[in-house]
Amino acid sequence: KLLDALQLDKQIPDVHCLNIICQIYDKQVAFDAKIALEEYYPDNTLVYLVNSAGTPQERIEMMPLGKIDRATGIDHLTTLIIPPQSALASPSDFHSFEEIIKTLRSKEGCPWDREQTHESLTSYIIEEAYEVVDAIEKGDLKGLCEELGDVLLQIVLHAQIALEEDEFTMGEIIKGVSEKMIRRHPHVFSQTDLPEDLLVQWDEIKKQEHSPMSIAEEMQQVPKCFPALKYAQKLQKKAAGVGFDFEGAKQAFEKMLSEIKELHEAVEGQNTAEIEEEAGDVLFSAVNALRLYGVDCEQALRKSAVKFLNRFEKMEKYIEQDKLTLGQIPIEVLEGYWERAKKTI
Repeated sequence: KLLDALQLDKQIPDVHCLNIICQIYDKQVAFDAKIALEEYYPDNTLVYLVNSAGTPQERIEMMPLGKIDRATGIDHLTTLIIPPQSALASPSDFHSFEEIIKTLRSKEGCPWDREQTHESLTSYIIEEAYEVVDAIEKGDLKGLCEELGDVLLQIVLHAQIALEEDEFTMGEIIKGVSEKMIRRHPHVFSQTDLPEDLLVQWDEIKKQEHSPMSIAEEMQQVPKCFPALKYAQKLQKKAAGVGFDFEGAKQAFEKMLSEIKELHEAVEGQNTAEIEEEAGDVLFSAVNALRLYGVDCEQALRKSAVKFLNRFEKMEKYIEQDKLTLGQIPIEVLEGYWERAKKTI
């Protein structure tokens, strides 16, 4: 593959074939090329600097990629040649990663990976997505990098399974999402004025991508595997979009209080099925009321759960400091420790 050293921000090397990089005419260009190429090759990859090729003065020097900018005699007749690499030798290359997953799925690969199906991997991609969010909320950039890699693993694994079953390819995945982004951003990729409300335009374009649907059909498209609070909020927003909503947050809050009263009556009746149903109504109405107050219930509940965890951890430390054992303390004493913990968190 022939590449221009001045265009490596746009031209991507193929690590599986021979790459010839021209225009390495001085040390600065060699340095810039090295930095760009190290995105795809380890810096100890053996490469060849060729000078004055095909002339009596031809000189070929083999060296690690990371040292090409220190070579002597670089001029307008210098060319860089990188031999083909194995998947294991180029772990930062996307196609190499695909080859690794393909190998794991092969007869000579890993029995566990070979047995996986789209269905068996469902829980893993959900868990990995949550771990991405966790790393973001912790501000853990190193962890975020790792977790995004785990999500990518799931995507490539699903793509490999689909390829084996003749369902779709990675190329089709990328083509589909690329076309979608171009189609949904006409103000960026077409000669279209920037709309006043980008979200309204986004929703309108999304609707045009599918056959006309009723609102109920749109609701059916919301994944039921969403976390329950988010699922409820999505349904409520779609209903609100056609005017099926409370006049304001106050009325929604009053509805929640009414549902709590019904739950209390169900509890007094000691009917488990009725308690479950009324509890669901309380939660659904709480999501509705808080939505109208601009609160994301999923985030609000998560923050409260984390706050509980931090307070419990602090309480446990107080108990250990007093040389007591959690689990062997009366609830009245525990409440005292809990109040101490609440004052600090």
